[in-house]
Amino acid sequence: MVIASPSISLAMLILPNFNMMVTTGFLDPFRAANYLHGARRYHWDYLALGPSHCAASNGMVLTDIQALNTARSQYDIVSVSASWTPDAFADRTILAWLRTQDRKGAMIGGIDTGAFILGYAGLIGHYQPVMHFEHHASFAETFPEATISHSSFSLGNRRFSCGGGISAVDLGLAILAQTEDPDMIAQVTRYLYHSQANPSPLLNHGRAGLSPEDSLPQKLKKALLLMKAHIEEPISIPDIARQLGISQRQLERDFRQHLMATPKEVYLQLRLKQAQMMIRQTDLSILEIAVANGFSSQEHFSRLYKRSYNKTPSDDRLDARIPFQFRAV
Repeated sequence: MVIASPSISLAMLILPNFNMMVTTGFLDPFRAANYLHGARRYHWDYLALGPSHCAASNGMVLTDIQALNTARSQYDIVSVSASWTPDAFADRTILAWLRTQDRKGAMIGGIDTGAFILGYAGLIGHYQPVMHFEHHASFAETFPEATISHSSFSLGNRRFSCGGGISAVDLGLAILAQTEDPDMIAQVTRYLYHSQANPSPLLNHGRAGLSPEDSLPQKLKKALLLMKAHIEEPISIPDIARQLGISQRQLERDFRQHLMATPKEVYLQLRLKQAQMMIRQTDLSILEIAVANGFSSQEHFSRLYKRSYNKTPSDDRLDARIPFQFRAV
């Protein structure tokens, strides 16, 4: 199932003693994608039968919870987060609500032991679910016609599940990959310090249309390293070419071939990207950030920044301090 909507809604239906790490791990790729997009493309609600159902197995408590009977009528993705004794919480209201969401076309899944709830709702069918290995025997006994998958997570046609722990992050990334291009998935993976991530950060994939560094020829990698090493005091493109032992014309050709941009454009994007991180994550003045990233004046910096990110540095800083779930859509 590929979700094409420009704004994607998720419901996190939590049961008593749910696993906090699994729940937040599943959501974090979507949160990271919002941050990297600079917009709230993914939005989610925490749902439960009532406030008493909001305590996690580690004792932490979620407070921003909606009662299930007040939830929106339809979601794109519904995730059931359960942990200990999931069969004790297979409430009729929950099961009926899940079946309604299924009829409306939602992608529905269970994390940790959430697959039990899908089973009680009659939503397993031929799908092979994953749940925590400690519950395999009880699941097989409860749903003898179902076949358990022994993978860390499973993503099928409108169904998904994972066994818990860090597999929830993998599952979230896999679902996210159905709505995002590979470059954004790579950026999210790096942002989350995922074990499969390329250790060197992705270049900006905005106007310059850059490629991941690990696919580039050695000469271009060295050129990028030189640029990154000279952010505050930029060096000239001819100087970069000389240090690489190639002509400036060859360097220009290589950048256009592999990065679809000129060395000057790439260098500018690297400086602006670092400046953006400083704008969003520090209290340094705009002038200090401009100088730290090799711009001769605040006015020149602000003009280029707005051209690249469609907002001034000051506006971007203000927006970045407001969590995405609280921003105006």
